[in-house]
Amino acid sequence: MSQPVRPMDMLALVLAVNAWGTEPRRARGEHEAPLPSPRDVTADPLLLHEPVARLVDLADAAYPAFTGPDDEGRAAVVTTLLERSGVRPALLSDGGLRSGWVVPAADRRPLAAAALALWLQLGAGPGERLGTCADHACGDAYVDASPAGRRRFCSVTCQNRARAAAFRHRRRTG
Repeated sequence: MSQPVRPMDMLALVLAVNAWGTEPRRARGEHEAPLPSPRDVTADPLLLHEPVARLVDLADAAYPAFTGPDDEGRAAVVTTLLERSGVRPALLSDGGLRSGWVVPAADRRPLAAAALALWLQLGAGPGERLGTCADHACGDAYVDASPAGRRRFCSVTCQNRARAAAFRHRRRTG
């Protein structure tokens, strides 16, 4: 029986990608550390009861949408996620008729929710609003909500670390 699904909150998706994604963990030097529990990372009810191995798969599948070199590549990633999840539009009846999304099985709901979140985010504007941290010691994903759309770092900490390293490099090279 079809299972209804809603798009995941983008913040929850970014947290999931950064917590369980293989590439972000490797860039931060955490690839040998134990994976965090869902309860330590997110309050998203869709992810709380998922096995960590499935969360790693979801994060690794979604990460290329943040690293894609252009809109065409990002669109291909999201389209593949939508196809893999089996999500499709449906007319739902829950006290009234409304449009929504369904998947063929409950275990596909997290992937479908992530794919729908990316689909909505990328369809709302340029794909440059998704990115990964420019700090060489970090590979975390982010969503740029700044008015100018020029964000390059996942956090102020990474931005400060990169600026300090650039300053030290300039002082050494004269």
